[in-house]
Amino acid sequence: MPFTAFRHIPTLRWMFATIGCLLAGTATAGITLDSMHTYLAPNRSTGELTVYNMSPTTAYVRVDVIEMSVKGEELNAEPGEPENALLASPNRLIVPASGRQVVRLIALGERDRERYFRVRFVPVTPKKADGFAISDEDESEASKAIHAQLSIQVGYGARVVVAPRSPRFDTRIVAVDGGTEIHNDGDSTIFLAGHRLCRRSSRDCEELPVERVDPNGRLRLANESGRHHSFNLKEGATTTAKTTEESH
Repeated sequence: MPFTAFRHIPTLRWMFATIGCLLAGTATAGITLDSMHTYLAPNRSTGELTVYNMSPTTAYVRVDVIEMSVKGEELNAEPGEPENALLASPNRLIVPASGRQVVRLIALGERDRERYFRVRFVPVTPKKADGFAISDEDESEASKAIHAQLSIQVGYGARVVVAPRSPRFDTRIVAVDGGTEIHNDGDSTIFLAGHRLCRRSSRDCEELPVERVDPNGRLRLANESGRHHSFNLKEGATTTAKTTEESH
């Protein structure tokens, strides 16, 4: 299952606006995603993202795939092609009002290293030339309706991590002044799931979002007086329960 809650990951919570679509009147335009992050584990080649249309009119959406560096920098200026190792299908969506549509993600080619992608969902004015399966009449009517009702379009993007087939995990948990650091010295992303900040009584806990640590990255967990961190360290298919020392 994809992780849906993250802290300190601005690239997972971004949204972009371009000129083109905003519902007229008091209605709000918009599509939303079921997850801002998807992880394809070493034993998985496919994943899914669900697009929800929250507006009262049909949404026409273009899907772009762009490869990124681990730091979130775009490696190619144009939307990716299948040879870029991740295919989104379909890449043109017609989502009915208050409806939804599933986009399948397919990892292609060799997986000798971890790769990162941004899958963008961009509302557009539909055109047959752009790959939308509509008639000339429907294109004309949709174009008129959209221009009459909308002026700004809002889209979303999800971060997709494709793990290597044979990842090397090397995680260090180090006590430092004022907290604990999680070091990822391996070549694949690790996750802290089931993360809680607890007092002496394990029943008195605060639930925290899932955290990720990229390869060659580190995460600092700050100490709080009388509390300790408890989490499940996920390294690929392996999950290990971990607890930090209680701060005094």
